[in-house]
Amino acid sequence: EYYSTTATITFFSKDKALYKACGEEVDGKVCNKKVVENGDGTYRCEKCARDKSTFKWRIMLQINMADATDNTWASCFQETAEQILGVKSDDLGYWLETDEEKYNAVFQEATFKTYSFRMRVKEDNYNDESRLKHTVVQVDDIQWNDYCKKLISEI
Repeated sequence: EYYSTTATITFFSKDKALYKACGEEVDGKVCNKKVVENGDGTYRCEKCARDKSTFKWRIMLQINMADATDNTWASCFQETAEQILGVKSDDLGYWLETDEEKYNAVFQEATFKTYSFRMRVKEDNYNDESRLKHTVVQVDDIQWNDYCKKLISEI
């Protein structure tokens, strides 16, 4: 199921927003699986079954978004997350490791901004409990002139 909404980002869960991913190209696709640090400066990708000396930063955001009716948590992956935060994952990863103040400022700057979202919602079962899982598939800046005209026409 897909739906569109206009909502404001009210909170980011920053704790696990970034992870170190493989980045190898396998069969024409880039492997985005999380790598494990070996302790000797190398990283292991279990999916590719390889040790490597480098990794790629990937973003997997949990955002709380609100509109006039309610708020909900949603997942936001690489491309849409970079668009919302206004930075590339490599820069964010660099700041995470070297400049915590700059890292936090990126999230602070992106909080309370309003966007037009295209969402996918899917039922998920966890511990025998059914819940809805929301994922951002597209995010666009709001064209305020058009948006206001739409609201006026709905009145």
